[in-house]
Parts: sequence; C-alpha cells; structure tokens
Amino acid sequence: MKDLPKQTRIFAPINLVTKAAKAWSQSFTLLFASLPLSDLKTARSKSLLSRKLTSANDQRNCQDEGRLGPEPLSKAGQALTCYKPSFHSACQNKIVGPFRLVLLAFVFLVFSSSWLGADANAFPDLYDVKLELKDKLLGGVVDLYRCREEVYQIGFEQKVKFTIIRKIQNENDYLFASFLWHDIDSYPFTKQGNASLKRDFNNGGFEFYTLILRDEKDCYLRLTPQGERTIMDIFLFGYHLYKNLVIPLPFQRAMFLSFDELKSLSEKSVDWDFLLYNSQNAFHEHLEVLAGAIKSRLPEIGDNEDGAIDENGRWVYIDNLEPQQGERGLNCSGFAKWVVDGFYSKLNARNMEISPLKVKHPESRGSRWTKPLEERYDLYFALDWTRNLAFGYSQSLGSLKGQKNIEAEDVDDIPLLRYVEDVGYELNELYLALFYLAQKDQGRIYLGAISRPWELNPQQLIYFHVVVLVPYFDASGHFQVKLFERQEDNLVKNLALRYPGDFIHLVRVNAMGDYDYSTVLLKSSDMKP
Repeated sequence: MKDLPKQTRIFAPINLVTKAAKAWSQSFTLLFASLPLSDLKTARSKSLLSRKLTSANDQRNCQDEGRLGPEPLSKAGQALTCYKPSFHSACQNKIVGPFRLVLLAFVFLVFSSSWLGADANAFPDLYDVKLELKDKLLGGVVDLYRCREEVYQIGFEQKVKFTIIRKIQNENDYLFASFLWHDIDSYPFTKQGNASLKRDFNNGGFEFYTLILRDEKDCYLRLTPQGERTIMDIFLFGYHLYKNLVIPLPFQRAMFLSFDELKSLSEKSVDWDFLLYNSQNAFHEHLEVLAGAIKSRLPEIGDNEDGAIDENGRWVYIDNLEPQQGERGLNCSGFAKWVVDGFYSKLNARNMEISPLKVKHPESRGSRWTKPLEERYDLYFALDWTRNLAFGYSQSLGSLKGQKNIEAEDVDDIPLLRYVEDVGYELNELYLALFYLAQKDQGRIYLGAISRPWELNPQQLIYFHVVVLVPYFDASGHFQVKLFERQEDNLVKNLALRYPGDFIHLVRVNAMGDYDYSTVLLKSSDMKP
C-alpha cells in the first residue's frame, strides 16, 4: 500500500470516532514528549498522511527496523511504502515547563476541532492520487498497461485502488485506468468519487474521463477532449441532464482538476446542490416510516379486480358499490384509495366516499372527439380517480378552500423534464422526477396514472393503471423510492421495463399528517359483506 506525499491536499472524510481517538492519543504524545512548536505542523501533516520514503538511507533504516522499503513487493505483487511513526523523530526534547504544556494543549484543541468539524459528507476527491500517477496516465499506453495494481492510503481510513483493465468494445481495443474508493472490504465501482480514464490501446488517444457522482447506478459526469478545450456531460440515473458544457482547458489538464475546481468552472450552468443532495430530514424520516407502515400491511390485503373499501369500511366493488363476494381484496385504484384513507380517516373518522372519486372531468381533459368514446369506454378512469383522491384529501385539510380546479394537485412543474398536459411525463423519467420532488416538494407522496396509446385508436391514450409512490432519502443519504401497486412493493425501474414507452401522470398528496392503517384494515375486516 502506498501513502501519498505529505504535500497532498486531500482531507478525506473519515470516521469521527476514529479521528477523535487518534487525536487524543496524539495529544498525550505531544504533552509528555514536549514536541517543539516548530515541528507541530510537520507532525500533524505526517500523522494524517504518512510520508513516503524514497532515499537509500530511508530504505536502509526501514530494513534495520524490520519494515519494507519503498520498492520491495508483497506476495500480491503490490508495491508497499515504508513510513516511520509520525512522532519518531520529532519527540526528542526534554520535558519543559508548564507554560509550554498549556500552549501545546491549546494548539492541540485547535487542530483536533478542525479535524472533528470536517464535513463527513464531503465529496471524496482523487486529486492527489491522480497527481501521483500523472506521468503514467499521460505517458505511453503500453507503459500504462504494464502498471501494477496499487492501493493508496489517504488519511486514517480511506483507501483508493488504482487498477488497469484492457477491454475489447465494438471490435476496438481500449485501456481503462480506474480509481476505486475502498468500501469496507471491497472496491465497488458504483461508488461516489470513483473514476476511470479510457484510452485507445492502438493509438494511445484519450477517449474520456468518467467520475461517479452518487452511490447509485448511472450517476456520473464525463469529460471528453475537443481540441484545446474539454466537453463535460452529466448523467443522473441514466438521464442526460446536462449536455455539452465547455471547460476552457485541454483534456490533459481538465481531468486533473480537483472536484471543487470542476464545480467552480460549471457552477453557473449546473445545480450541484441538487445533483449531490444526500441528507435526511424530518420529512424524509416520516416518509420512510410511512412506507414501512404501508408495507407491513400488504400481506393482509387480498386482490380483487374491482375492489375497494367504502366510507363505512365495507369491501365493495367500485363499479356498482355492491359488497364483494368470496375472497375480498383491492385493485390498484382501491389500493391507492386505501393509502389516502389512512390519512383521511384520522381527520374525519371515516373513509372517503367512492362515488365522488368516480366523477369524470371531461371539461379538464380530452376533446369533443373523445366524449362519444367515454360513453362506452372508461378511457380516463385512472386519471380522474387519482385527481379526485388528491383533490378531495387536500380539501379536507383546508388547503384548497374555495378551489374548484381539479388539477390543483397535478405535478406539472419539474423544470428538468417536459410535461405534457394531462399526460404527464415519460415513464422512463419517473425516477429522476421523484429525485427532484423528494428535494423540492418534501413531505409528499404521489399517485400515478399510467397511460399508453389505445390499441383500438393509437391516437388516443387510455389510462389503465394506478400506482402509489413514496420517495425519500434514508439515513445514509441514499435516495429511495417505494412503489406500491395492487398490494405489491415493486421497483420503479421495473415499472419502466414492464411498460416501455408509456407515460405517467402524477398528483401530490400531503403525507405529513397522522395516519393509521391498522384502524382501516381492522374496521373493514370486521364488516360483513
């Protein structure tokens, strides 16, 4: 394992408990060995990032002390770097008076406070590792291919593995130089801060440099050479969010910029706070608990093609409001109503009525050509049902007093995406839409009405399915979406695969109130059909 030179600028986020323990340990060394003030800064630097020894004397000293020098190899063929204890040569003076001890303690408190105050969520920057390998990365491609896999130590706990992979892609030969941050005992590729440089193995040309932005798939930025400047593209969950951003530097310089420098050069064009958001607050925590409460009741809910629970807790058919026969259950529309009833019943001591939810709104969607079709086919059922649910619940909260616009809770204001009136968004953009809403519209869940071209008339959409979506950030800052449909807990990405090319219309539901799903189910199960 190699330690970076002491001039490194990385102060990688590390475990606060470990930092505190090491800081206090070092303070006792300082106090009892009386480290000279002139050596304090050097000692601190060496304690954070162990210095690399390169001279012959250093190697001899290492061998005398039973350690490996800079060049010998481990069994795995990895170059190891010898380093001496941080205070080995510094703590040589005799004990001095109380004034020096008090002053040393004060300086220690200043340094340890800065260590413990470091931002644990800071972006892991590869700046110093790349500088260490700059000559190799920019040199001949054959020499780069011959480089050994190496692990670099950063700070107390952080490690970066540098590895070379040769791949054949589309009958072309490429070389990938990858930087992988350590994660427990592994080096997962989809980890924030990981990066790779792609080069053409035949002519040595630079293809692009990729940097992972989040601990999630398909979230990265890519730098591509273009003459004397560099083009930056940013992808979020596979969606090409920012295109052809110009970095006014040659590629061979741009790829060695620190992450903060890249952000500074593009801050007028890129919303970095949005891209890197990774904090859980009371809203997210509430939604996470809510999703768990919904999921815990799923085994108790049966499936019925036209099933719902009425205002009195009876299991009925949506079409005629007659009691269900045989095994009772809910369909996707009835399930969405059950979720909203969990909130509504806490305010009103009863569930929502079904009849108002079936009201059609031809004045707000469709055209004169679709009205005759609606008399025979219920083309807009899912759209009207979700709008009625969201609108009815908001009215019960008093947030829509005097409001008559049934579209009041429509989600039509996501600037990243193109919204089509009454249609919504492309289903393959749903994950990105929810990522935006979890930040900008916190404390809400969403009802989705999925549509596709009608097989009898491809120019007409039919709204055929309803889903419930609960987006939030967990305690680790990772984005999560719980998708519920017909008593099932599924993945949003699977939804897009199941309905390729389809659309989803979203309405928001304020989910920060009290809810009680056990009451809803117990009440309904006690009723006789």
